[in-house]
Amino acid sequence: MDLTELSPVAAAQAALDTATRALKAGLRKGEDVTAAREAIDAATTALTAAMAVRDMEARATKLAAEQAEDAAVDAAVEAATSEVIEIVQRIDAAPDLVELPEVYPTPAVAQAAENVVRAAAALERAQAPILEAEADRAVLARRLAETEAVEAEIRERRRGGDARATDAAELHLAATDAADLRAMVAEADQRIAALQPSRHLLEQVEHTRAALAVARRQAIVTQQVDRLRLLEAALIAAHRALGTTTAELGMWNLGSVYLPSDEIRRLAAGGRL
Repeated sequence: MDLTELSPVAAAQAALDTATRALKAGLRKGEDVTAAREAIDAATTALTAAMAVRDMEARATKLAAEQAEDAAVDAAVEAATSEVIEIVQRIDAAPDLVELPEVYPTPAVAQAAENVVRAAAALERAQAPILEAEADRAVLARRLAETEAVEAEIRERRRGGDARATDAAELHLAATDAADLRAMVAEADQRIAALQPSRHLLEQVEHTRAALAVARRQAIVTQQVDRLRLLEAALIAAHRALGTTTAELGMWNLGSVYLPSDEIRRLAAGGRL
């Protein structure tokens, strides 16, 4: 069977599985299994070498992924905190009238933004081997379909009266390959099922996104309310000063001098402007 499209580890594993099945079949029939044992030794050596290369590549990939993840965290934290600052600063005032506090990028927002990136990266790491295993399975499934098509074509031709001397050997080879490929597809399915990321990782991504939305909302609203309270205190202090001034001037009807605007009255009633 031509399995060159498989990943090196999957190809070596497939060769080992095929040789192992040949060994078992030979032992059951009492045949010479020397070739099968040699094939197992060769496949085992190839598998060990392929796994060593894969592990070395995986370490390099892991380092690059960690660096990319850290960079993504920095970018996400910067974006999230900058957005909070920008929105909070929509409430501003003249410095000579009221000194508003500095907007602070809350640790909760920064941590929540980092958690989103970390959770998404963990899910991506868990999904990477699944994608590779699924690609290998697709190769096996395609080879199985091609082998079954060859077998069906020969049988159909023979039913039409076109029998050839090589048919028996070709049918035997196709049937043997098809049986091996079915077993390999089933094993691939088992590997994929075992690799599926836990529901915990999927839920963690959604949880961190929801937590970021909550932290962002709380940081924005809390700081905007703090600024609004300072402006409100300044308005109250100014109104008291006006009251003192008018009283000193003998103007006892403060309402004749200043009445809150309709907007202020609407705010006092809990409305929106």
